[in-house]
Amino acid sequence: MEFVKFINRIRVDWSSLSKKNYIKQHSFYFLIFFAYFFIAILMTYPLITNITSFVPCSLPWCDDNWNFIWVFWWFKKSLIDLNTNPLYSNYIFYPEGANLLFFSSSPFNAILSVPLQIFFGVIPAYNILVLFAIILNAIGMYLLVNYLTKDTKASFISGIVFGFSSYNLARIFYGHINTISAGFIPLYILYLLKIFEDLTIYLEHLMKIKI
Repeated sequence: MEFVKFINRIRVDWSSLSKKNYIKQHSFYFLIFFAYFFIAILMTYPLITNITSFVPCSLPWCDDNWNFIWVFWWFKKSLIDLNTNPLYSNYIFYPEGANLLFFSSSPFNAILSVPLQIFFGVIPAYNILVLFAIILNAIGMYLLVNYLTKDTKASFISGIVFGFSSYNLARIFYGHINTISAGFIPLYILYLLKIFEDLTIYLEHLMKIKI
């Protein structure tokens, strides 16, 4: 049956995947990653040489950096030391405390920062996530444009334009790590398109099933 053939075609053969040289199969994507990583280092220099002691900011707008650094510290404090809800803190506005649910706490970045803080400290964790955010922006846009156009050069340039735009670079120095973490937007669009494409193929095969 057509449907059975379709299912067999999309079934993942894990045993065959385990025998492949993963790095060799994806070496080009590693090159893309390191290219964007190198650009991120250049665009944020001298952050890389002061990653343990320097926080990028643009005077007089340096307040939000410390806001997120405090939030990162609090997430680690509450999850590791206190075993409490990180979205509530009585360390501020004591004794009533404050609900951080509607606060610009960037929970995704805050959670990612916890293991980084354990090994490197809160300042390096913040800086690493800043670099991670703009690199992910570039990679996400590269993958989306490459999927749509199959043009490597256009995809690479699109990644640069989106990941290292003047908006993103300005927000780095304003301390808005929550707004520069936009790499999931192109990734969401990419996989939404993939879902519709796979669904279309599935429906086409489904309609060929002979009853």
